[in-house]
Amino acid sequence: MTAKVKSSGVKSPMKPWGLYILLFLLFFGINILYIGTGSLIQGKGEIIQNLKAEIVQGEREYDKLSLTAAKLCSPQRIEYIATDTLGMVALDKESTVFYTNSDSNENINNNTTAVTSDNIFTAE
Repeated sequence: MTAKVKSSGVKSPMKPWGLYILLFLLFFGINILYIGTGSLIQGKGEIIQNLKAEIVQGEREYDKLSLTAAKLCSPQRIEYIATDTLGMVALDKESTVFYTNSDSNENINNNTTAVTSDNIFTAE
């Protein structure tokens, strides 16, 4: 016959299943957080790239419009339109004209003339 051995009352060590589950959930949560932040960062990077492209396009358009404005405001163009299209007459470089309210046209000095409103806008 076989003799039965009595246990000494010491329990066999249990495996800490709760700790294993907790560590697994913690690892899983960290991975989800890492993947989520990676995709958020990638999405924000795409937004930044799109904004940079829009800035470059805006700067090109600004430069183009600045060049157009400079061409339209050039003194040569304004003089050309005034003389050819509007029929105005260009003054001599040395001449100076003063507008006065007096009724007479008088020479102030050799190249300076005072004119009234009657003849200031007449074209030659």
